[in-house]
Amino acid sequence: MSERDITKITDYPLIQKLAQSLWQRETYGHGVAIMVGAGFSRCAATTMDKSKVLPLWGNLAKKIAGELGESEQIDPLRLAQMYQDYFGKQQLYDLLKNEIDDEIWEPAELYQQLLTLPWTEVLTTNWDTLLERAAKNIHEPIYDIVSKQEDLASCYTPRIVKLHGTINISNDLIFTQEDYRCYPQKYGIFVNFVRQVFVENELCLIGFSGDDPNFLQWIGWVRDNLQTNVRRIYLVGALNLSAAKRKYLESLNVAPIDLSALVADIDNRDLQHKTAIELFLSKLSQLEVKEVWNWKPIRLNKLSNDDFIGMINEKDQIAPEEILSALIKDRESYPEWIICPGPLRSMINIQISEFRAIVSDLSELNEIIRSRMLYELVWRYEIIFHYNIDKDFRTMLLAICDPDSECGISKKQQLEIALYLLKYTRIAEKNAEQQEIIDKTSKILKENSEYWSESLVELAYYQILVARDELNYPLMEELLDKINGVDPIWKLRKAFILSEIALYEESANLIDEAYQELALSYRNNRNSIFILSRLAWAHLLKSVADKALRKNNVLEFSSSKYSQQKCDPFDTIYFLRSEVSDYLEKQKKPMIEPLFEPGRFKDNSKKVQFTDLIKIHPATQFDSVCNTVGLPIRWRNHAYTSNIAFDIANLIEISNWHRFFLLIHITDDDKSEQLRKIFTRLKIAQMPCDEADKIVQCCFKAIGYWTEKRINIPNSKQQEESTLIYLHVFIEILARFQVRLSLDEAKKYYSFALELAKDQHCIYLCLKNSINNLLNYSLMSIPIAQHNELLVDALSFPDINNWLNPVIHYPGERKEDKELDLTIDFLINHIHNEKQNSKLNIQILDRLLPLIETGFLSEDERSQLVSNIYGQNFDYKQLPYTNEIYPSFFLKIPPEEDTKQICSLIQNEVFSEQPSDDLIFLNKLINTLLYTKDGLIPSKKQAIDYFDYFTSWKHNKDLNDLGMIFMGVDSNTIARYICQILYYLSPYLPKEFLNQNNFDKLYRFYLENDASPYIIRAFIPFVLIDAQWNEQIITMIKKGLKSKVELVVGDAAYAILDWGSKLSDKTVIRPLIDKLIYRVESARLIGLINILPVINEMLNKDWLTEQDIHVLIENLPEIYTDSSYINFNDEDSEAITVSRIRVACVKLARDILKRSNATIPELQNILEEARNDALPEVRFAERDEYFE
Repeated sequence: MSERDITKITDYPLIQKLAQSLWQRETYGHGVAIMVGAGFSRCAATTMDKSKVLPLWGNLAKKIAGELGESEQIDPLRLAQMYQDYFGKQQLYDLLKNEIDDEIWEPAELYQQLLTLPWTEVLTTNWDTLLERAAKNIHEPIYDIVSKQEDLASCYTPRIVKLHGTINISNDLIFTQEDYRCYPQKYGIFVNFVRQVFVENELCLIGFSGDDPNFLQWIGWVRDNLQTNVRRIYLVGALNLSAAKRKYLESLNVAPIDLSALVADIDNRDLQHKTAIELFLSKLSQLEVKEVWNWKPIRLNKLSNDDFIGMINEKDQIAPEEILSALIKDRESYPEWIICPGPLRSMINIQISEFRAIVSDLSELNEIIRSRMLYELVWRYEIIFHYNIDKDFRTMLLAICDPDSECGISKKQQLEIALYLLKYTRIAEKNAEQQEIIDKTSKILKENSEYWSESLVELAYYQILVARDELNYPLMEELLDKINGVDPIWKLRKAFILSEIALYEESANLIDEAYQELALSYRNNRNSIFILSRLAWAHLLKSVADKALRKNNVLEFSSSKYSQQKCDPFDTIYFLRSEVSDYLEKQKKPMIEPLFEPGRFKDNSKKVQFTDLIKIHPATQFDSVCNTVGLPIRWRNHAYTSNIAFDIANLIEISNWHRFFLLIHITDDDKSEQLRKIFTRLKIAQMPCDEADKIVQCCFKAIGYWTEKRINIPNSKQQEESTLIYLHVFIEILARFQVRLSLDEAKKYYSFALELAKDQHCIYLCLKNSINNLLNYSLMSIPIAQHNELLVDALSFPDINNWLNPVIHYPGERKEDKELDLTIDFLINHIHNEKQNSKLNIQILDRLLPLIETGFLSEDERSQLVSNIYGQNFDYKQLPYTNEIYPSFFLKIPPEEDTKQICSLIQNEVFSEQPSDDLIFLNKLINTLLYTKDGLIPSKKQAIDYFDYFTSWKHNKDLNDLGMIFMGVDSNTIARYICQILYYLSPYLPKEFLNQNNFDKLYRFYLENDASPYIIRAFIPFVLIDAQWNEQIITMIKKGLKSKVELVVGDAAYAILDWGSKLSDKTVIRPLIDKLIYRVESARLIGLINILPVINEMLNKDWLTEQDIHVLIENLPEIYTDSSYINFNDEDSEAITVSRIRVACVKLARDILKRSNATIPELQNILEEARNDALPEVRFAERDEYFE
């Protein structure tokens, strides 16, 4: 056997059996340990001195016998004992140390071959340190070294265990008869360890001969102590066994693997053993069994007739049949993961790309080959979630998906293609062609279920997913009973749909059932990736459901149980997260990227990427994973993948409906960050009308569904919480979309909001904000001239404590209406709190206040209200209810129309209070200063005291700690209030007080608070008294106009208006007016939100020249166009003000047209376009009918 073909030897089947146990430990439930003897060291170690060899037992026995003068035929263990008894233990130790001479030997390549194999443990009877030293250079596996039995407790498998000690390390070396006799007592821990190793593993002995004393001693111990409880022991080497010796070894449960026939031609005995061991270890490495989970798709560009090694450059070198065969082999060896691991999906994508490069035109193939290849492609497309297929491919699939037509593939495979086409329609644009595909494939699946048992449940699941896509909850509920498949995954999918309709307990029960069923199946079939991959997802879902339902015994999830077989759900989730993050990063990459060289840049918008790989959008991957395993975005209060869903919702390519769909699933709070970011006012304004209408209709139906659920809800707290979450999210979104509705629709939803607010099943604090927003936003979408139509409904709304309070601020003209009269009368007579008669009912007062302010009440109603508020014979000594309402309220409805006395009481109530920076006081003071008619002003002394106090106010660092900021009280907020107060106060300062000293006080305050609005306007009374400050004020105004803070620009612009309003000669402010006109001419949007209204007032006051007006006419259309919603993103600072700029453009265009005798088409176009604007503030701007 000169070719040394190890497969030809008689014992080769034993090598195969040993390799199976070595490489398939998980499959067979046990591994292989190895015991290394002196023969291995002799073969595998090297030294510089070529004349030396490591001694074997025979060599040591000969040396000892010579020194003792005894026969070499005596038992080596007895000779060693005699030597120790005669010369002493230390002399024997020194002899062994000198003979082995451990330091001069180095482990050779054979050690690397041995230790890189996956042994469960490495045992050795050798005294040298060659194994330990070789292990230091092995990085997989990592070995712990056990030099003494006490080390076992702190070392982890795999270990190198020195059973007989180590030269220069151990005090005792096992060598003599007495050593072996006492070994079980002295080294009991080692003995127990070896017993466990022998019971749990098969054992490979290498470096031993059949006559080796160590071998004979350990085999004898095994026979005496373990008897039949030991697994097979393999003795490997160039043993050259006789038939009798082989029979003897087999009787000891030792299976000899005799390699002597392979090396019979070698005359050097040591070289024989070395070569035999090399051949054995090499074959063990070659026999490595590829674990089923190490599956990888075949690289088609490396395909050859024999194997996948020859690089193919020309596509016609590979026959279609050969490609098909490789693809089928690939599919049939696939481990059936429920979700193919992400990196493997990428590799399949590469394989598909290679296929398309080799087979460029499927239509050229014969029908049977083409059909089979199409099926192979569909199978791979399903695996990687690719459904965006072109029309030609769809046509080919439609031609072969009907089992009534024979095409070379099985009927089940034809049904799988029909299902794939059906799934494609979920992501395709809805049109006649897609409906035709739906009808045809649905019919095929329905009528041919005998060929595929899952076809009907797959069809039902498709239908329920379509219903879910449309948020059609009633249809989802109706189809639920059809989800009953054999595969336990159907229980998880049904549980997924149940969670969508908030039936969490039923969902959890199904998850439990699926987990129990899969756990039992896996116990009986531990090699099944099909079962394990499903079990992993069931385990994760059950763990989360247990926690969400607060069960006592929560099943904890551990990734380590599934990661080796690539079944860990978190690997899939993290892969998805990575894919989405990559998309987001590309999206954020600037179109223009500046280069280091001055004036140079890279235009990323023109960057083209060349790739043959299929682009699978992360949204499709995410949807497919969730639908396949039944993974909800949120399960009750636990967010599985909310962050991924939120990131997908922020991708540019995502449709508005898809954003809406994701938002419903990721939001559980009407104030959530996701809701605020996804459906901003700007994004809703940018939305096409049909898409906005679809979302509105869906919300309306969904609110009806969830309201009905609340009425018929079982006694389940979990379901109650969930229905409330769904309700307030749908209501909040419906509220936000009111801006896009027509007048009639807005009225409809205002009434709908009132009905919701009165429904006892919706009176929950968690719904208060969303219903209130629906009331307010729908009201804002109705012009104020028509608010009177809603008055009766609003006034007659039930007075519910701590609940909603609809208020109509523009009641219009009073007309005869008996119901309205009765309603107002009822409110007036219930102005006091029923439970605390001494207190006003603030909710009723809020509803009546607009009627008071607009003179809507009749004389009798007003008199009755005065009587109810003040009581009979009010003595004017003290204002009532000052802890409940601002004092200035009483000026709106004074008793007996005695405004002067009421003013006196208010002044006493407010202005007598010592000034402070307390927010309550600041609010009360501002509210009072706003109401300045009828003499409600501070006295000169009070105005001076306030001025001195507030101009000396300093920022308090303590107000800027996190706790104060969290409560909405920070130093900058207080500064803004004070600036506003100083502006309102300055007109009431005595003339003599407006001197340089006080100007300097105010100026110092300005320097510290120049980013706060109102403060520039506070200087106007000073400059009106003395022109010496003109230049300083002009400088401050110019600086303000350049600010990037809108409110500061507004303060500067309105300061010009205030100043000019008090001047008969506008010459001094003319340069400032020019600045404002220039800002319009520059077409920079920042600041225009305030500048345009100021210019509009100047226009109406005849301050502008014809040239000014000409500039406005020329630039307004451009500003209006530039402020189109489509031009902005939410991240742009102008996004906040863009609609207000459009409002200002409309009003200014309107007023210019009113003054003009000629038509101005450019401005007329602005008005016409504005009437159909996406937002109500712009639609109603021309008639000033927008309610704020």
